Amino acid sequence: LEIARLPSNTAFGRLCRAVVRQLAIAFDATYAFVAVPDKQPGRLRTLAVCIDGADAADFDYELAGSPCAEVMRHGELRVMRDCRLAYPGCRWPPLLQIDAYAGVALPAPSGPALGLLAIGDRQRLPSADVLYQLQRALGEPIRRDRAARRPGSPGPDRPGTPTRRPGSGSCPPP
Repeated sequence: LEIARLPSNTAFGRLCRAVVRQLAIAFDATYAFVAVPDKQPGRLRTLAVCIDGADAADFDYELAGSPCAEVMRHGELRVMRDCRLAYPGCRWPPLLQIDAYAGVALPAPSGPALGLLAIGDRQRLPSADVLYQLQRALGEPIRRDRAARRPGSPGPDRPGTPTRRPGSGSCPPP
């Protein structure tokens, strides 16, 4: 992905930092970050990180064992508590003491997701209704794209397409 090669000091990098800061504020979350596949397979690297309302250093991490792997695989994930217990193999930097997590994939026009956007907190996250808005805004396009590519599956314009309600459809921890 070309996006993974962009240095964080570009206009795009500054935009990503502004977005994660605003998301952390909007959701009253301790952490927010956007991550994309790294040049090294099986790893993600952050384009922007916000911790306690301030920009933080970017980092890379192994995808396997992290809740982000579920997001990249399924498009979204919410873990309302005990994230570190549910994902003991997660190798985030120690500065991320995430107990509650919500992530959505960043959809690509076709193919795998471009990356993900995640928010987290040391103790709790806002209500499921608020998180649903984040998932709906960023996760719905990827669900529509995947549905359109599956032969015989209901699509956005075909009968049988599921209707999502606030708070429904979250992935339980493994």
